[in-house]
Amino acid sequence: MIWELLGAGEENAVTMKELKNRGWTEREIRERIRQERFEGHLICSGQSGYYLPQTVSDVMNTVNRLETISKETKAVAEKMKEEMARL
Repeated sequence: MIWELLGAGEENAVTMKELKNRGWTEREIRERIRQERFEGHLICSGQSGYYLPQTVSDVMNTVNRLETISKETKAVAEKMKEEMARL
């Protein structure tokens, strides 16, 4: 489990490169993190990498970032649906 490899606080973040050095692909890492978050593990992420939260603010920063990504992805999907109608 990835969450077991993480330290608390962004200053102890584990980078994607460090996780890839354990033999996983970037896609596998992102999928594992998604799954572990869904299972209830509070895995935060930032510029420094992945880490466990020390504060509620750590969690909220990650939640806000994920919500922004979700909104952007939804907007792209909606645009594609509009363009598909032209086919």
